Amino acid sequence: MAPRLIAFSSKGLRPPVLTLIVALGVFLGGCAAGSASVQETKANAGNAEELLVVDCLLPGQVRKLGRQFTYLTARRPIKTTIIDCEIRGGEYVAYDRANYATALKIWLPKAQEGDPAAQTYVGEIYEKGLGVKADYELAFRWYQKAAAQGYSRAQINLGYLYEAGLGVPRDLTTAMNWYRRASGLTGGELEFVSSIEAAQRQAVKEEAVRLKENVAELQDRLREAREILERRQAELQRAEQERELLLKQLEEEILLKQKQLEEQGRLLPTPSAEKAKDTLDKETRAKLQAQLQEARQEQQRLIEQLAQQQLETADLRQVLEQTQEKLGKRRAEFQAAQTQRERMKAELERLEAAAAGKDKAAEVERLKAKLNQLQSVVNTQKDNITSLESTFQEQRSKLAEKWRQEQHNTQQLQLALNERNEEIRILQSQLGDLVAGQEDAYAEIKALEEELSRRDARIEQQKRELEQQQQKIEQLMAEATVPEASAMAAVVETSAVGPSIEIIEPPLSATRGNLSALLRTAVSEIELVGKVTPRDDLLSFRINDQAQELRKNGLFKLHLPIQRPETPVSIVAIDSGGNRTALDFSIVPATIKAQRAEREKSSGLGSKELKAIDFGNYYALIIGNNHYQHLPDLKAAREDAQVVADILQSKYGFKTKVLLDADRYAILSALNELREKLTEQDNFLLYYAGHGHLESANLRGYWLPVDSESDSSANWISNVAITDILNVMAAKHILVVADSCYSGALTRSSLARLQTGMSGETKIKWFKVMAKTKARIALTSGGLKPVLDAGAGDHSIFAKAFLEVLQENDDILEGFRLYNEIQKRVARAADALGVEQDPQYVPIKYAGHEAGEFFFFPARLAAENKPRLFAYAQ
Repeated sequence: MAPRLIAFSSKGLRPPVLTLIVALGVFLGGCAAGSASVQETKANAGNAEELLVVDCLLPGQVRKLGRQFTYLTARRPIKTTIIDCEIRGGEYVAYDRANYATALKIWLPKAQEGDPAAQTYVGEIYEKGLGVKADYELAFRWYQKAAAQGYSRAQINLGYLYEAGLGVPRDLTTAMNWYRRASGLTGGELEFVSSIEAAQRQAVKEEAVRLKENVAELQDRLREAREILERRQAELQRAEQERELLLKQLEEEILLKQKQLEEQGRLLPTPSAEKAKDTLDKETRAKLQAQLQEARQEQQRLIEQLAQQQLETADLRQVLEQTQEKLGKRRAEFQAAQTQRERMKAELERLEAAAAGKDKAAEVERLKAKLNQLQSVVNTQKDNITSLESTFQEQRSKLAEKWRQEQHNTQQLQLALNERNEEIRILQSQLGDLVAGQEDAYAEIKALEEELSRRDARIEQQKRELEQQQQKIEQLMAEATVPEASAMAAVVETSAVGPSIEIIEPPLSATRGNLSALLRTAVSEIELVGKVTPRDDLLSFRINDQAQELRKNGLFKLHLPIQRPETPVSIVAIDSGGNRTALDFSIVPATIKAQRAEREKSSGLGSKELKAIDFGNYYALIIGNNHYQHLPDLKAAREDAQVVADILQSKYGFKTKVLLDADRYAILSALNELREKLTEQDNFLLYYAGHGHLESANLRGYWLPVDSESDSSANWISNVAITDILNVMAAKHILVVADSCYSGALTRSSLARLQTGMSGETKIKWFKVMAKTKARIALTSGGLKPVLDAGAGDHSIFAKAFLEVLQENDDILEGFRLYNEIQKRVARAADALGVEQDPQYVPIKYAGHEAGEFFFFPARLAAENKPRLFAYAQ
């Protein structure tokens, strides 16, 4: 048995995070018998590259306004095939089409103009992160703009970002709301839910009716607890007031201390005692010491200046004394000359008297000459004395003035010195006061902090007591809502990040307020089949308190004996992160009466209402590749394709085209032909059975046509190319069935599913919504791992299960129900062969999914005009 998926490495492959790829819908009304065409393909000479989808920028239109004015409109971006872009004269990037930076240049101008489709494309480019850096926040903003205009594709993408926590906080509730808004299922009766969520809501609704009768005692206990809570709250309020008062007092005291320190020359910060001490030691004391040192230096400078002034005064006094001594000498000489002059004058007078009697004229003349000489000396001495007196008086005046100035300066210096000495004394006093008073301040602050800590501790204790009371009240309120623990345990308890538990067989439904599995036949034991994901991260798995083993793909199987009136089942899964998921339900043997009531309940649709819904036409392209030119041949692909085409055509009215052993050009050409043909009223199913390839580096998948080579990707068809083609198809509902691999980011929560117990009117509303909601969905045979080519006779185990479900069905069958039935059968067959195979049913990301669903509607029902809803309990 050759695997249909050829991967470089299948170890450690994990499905990427959820995404939206997706769903395909159905148009049921008027499905006539379809036509079939089977084509054995041969080598084609056509250029397959021309059939790939690109971002094309069409030239502007030449428009005319009136008779004179002609103008060219802006270029228009579209997504279309290369050949169509060339024919229409468009511009595209001929190479490096995997680089989304070029696509961004094409779509960004249109997005900035407010076009919601272009805004969504830009958001997807940023989300993909090829050619530009992946930026989920930018993607979120562009999706928001488009979603605000009601563009459902952008709303789906927004839901995915919230679901995966990309660019926004992870919020499953917001994600589900966006999914519901995109699908239009926002009314009270119609909701966008997973199968388990639907069962949860139904269980809670039924339980709420029962709980209204037994709440009196709980209400009394609740009132008592509320009284206790009010008392605790009052105590807490008083404690808070005391704390606020204490804080206010502490702040006032701290401010007072700060003011005192500020008046002393330094504001002391008081965040704590230790910090205040450090601040005083390092800042205040240092500043005071610096001021003291500066004052002492100024004092020394004044002292030196005073000494210099005193020295200059002494010099001036010495000069004055020398001048006075010289003046005294001059005065003595003058006095002697004056005396000698008087004496000579007297002698002259005497001689003159004597000369009157005697002839002593010559002597008289000699004396007169001597007298004149003496008179000259006296005059000279007199002039010298006058000069010396003038000099003396001048120097004396200068000395007096200098003395007065020096005396004034000395007094000023002495005053300044006294002021500095006083400042030094004051600074020394302040420093002493601060040092003496800081210990008291520290002690007060520490005492206040200790008191505040004690108050905080008391408040925290009261808060804990209050929380305990609140928890008690919440517990009482929970008991008032669900008095029995089992009532809530009956609903699936799933952590947002914990493991997921899915029951495959038997199907579950909400019955009497609990989840239950209603058996259709009387048996002594049943086989319980389910799945836990993720498997690798699981720490513990127990069923009814017994540890159970899981297979590598997360499947489990257990034989349970049936008890009456019911068999309780409790399943608990815990992962390595401590996240716990619990699922509790009961297995109930069904009576004939219950079975009849269920059938009557499920057949509430009338042909008139359903006939009014236009589900459109059905088309299918079925590809089966057995004989490869360069790869190992397969055994069952051709047979699978032919039988699938027969049953789709004969039983469900599809118009089918079958490609057997198709090469790359034949596949792309057929897809391009359908792209041009299909309208918004059509449904399209693409079935592929053949080799596949998975690149382990980026988890990108490829379909391998018969002309593929293992060492060359030239003729491979990537899932990205398939997705791009589906994206530009006008068909409203598309389902890709791949018995190979179809890589992509997966999510199940984004699929709209039919709830159990709907009334006929509600079901009609649900069908109407789904009929007009765009869908792109993939049903794959094995996720990202190799799948078996054979193992079920002439068919693969997936194809066999697919064909059996379609053949056995006689009612309206939606895609998720088809997947659920296939999953059960594949699990059993794979387990019997000892292999792993896990089918997937997921949206196709970036293909334009808008939350719809795909339906199979047997042609016989349309012919008989008696449609019935496929009855099941999920």
